[in-house]
Amino acid sequence: MELFEENMKMMENSMSKKLEKMNEIEKETETFTETMLDEQLQIQMQINDSYQEIIDTFKDQSHNETKVQRLSDGQKVIFDGIWTNVGNGYKPSTGIFKAPHPGLYQFTAVLMSNNGVVMNVYLCRNRLRIATSYLTGDGYNTGTFDVVLTLQKGDKVHIKSSTSESIYSDSSKYITFSGYRIP
Repeated sequence: MELFEENMKMMENSMSKKLEKMNEIEKETETFTETMLDEQLQIQMQINDSYQEIIDTFKDQSHNETKVQRLSDGQKVIFDGIWTNVGNGYKPSTGIFKAPHPGLYQFTAVLMSNNGVVMNVYLCRNRLRIATSYLTGDGYNTGTFDVVLTLQKGDKVHIKSSTSESIYSDSSKYITFSGYRIP
């Protein structure tokens, strides 16, 4: 009988240890599942945001291929299209590039004035004017920006008008904006 009781205790201990191990595995599985679901949700949100930006850009481009942007004093320039937007730093609906990471960034922009119209625009970082492009004369004229800036995460860069302006563009994409982090 003692031998039987001893065997029963050993089996109980063994079963208890196995149940503890199974509970640990169950907790690890739940944690892993939650982590994977969170990551899947984040990826799906990024895909949805990118998809929506593509749809918005397509709608904007299909509404009118030739356009003159009429800007009031201090209004931000909205650029025609997006070819690449790694990190989704540029928001086409606002015309603002928001640094997704701290670092050294290069910005290049080209703008075209409407026929015979004076144009004066600024490249700004967090509302501070960094560079100016002033265009005057007959015909269509192009102005450019090419600057390198040290940005903190969340710093904003955009082009804005100094007075009422007319910026010309059409399907040839005369106005462009590029901003990227230099490795």
